[in-house]
Amino acid sequence: MHTAKLLDARRATTEGVRLLPSEVSRIRYEDLRAILLDYYREHKPRSITKRHTGETDSDGNKLTEEVFAGADKRDKFFKRMPITDYYGAQNQALCKVASEGRRC
Repeated sequence: MHTAKLLDARRATTEGVRLLPSEVSRIRYEDLRAILLDYYREHKPRSITKRHTGETDSDGNKLTEEVFAGADKRDKFFKRMPITDYYGAQNQALCKVASEGRRC
């Protein structure tokens, strides 16, 4: 799903418009991550860092990507997860970390 559509859906939801369950079930963690990166770019640019991906383009330039703190752990755990499963899985992960005495 395109980020602009997600932002429109979020705006509509805050205005009281409901999404159909079939629309919600198509939204994945990666869509939420894209929205979060857009938010950070606009409101908290210091929260974003650029790092090399390990790949190069056709001219030999190193390619970079934008990330935020904790993105790698979240990406690994929530990859391709529908948002309908996201919050339950997030709570389970936090409980597991808490029971091990570590912080996220």
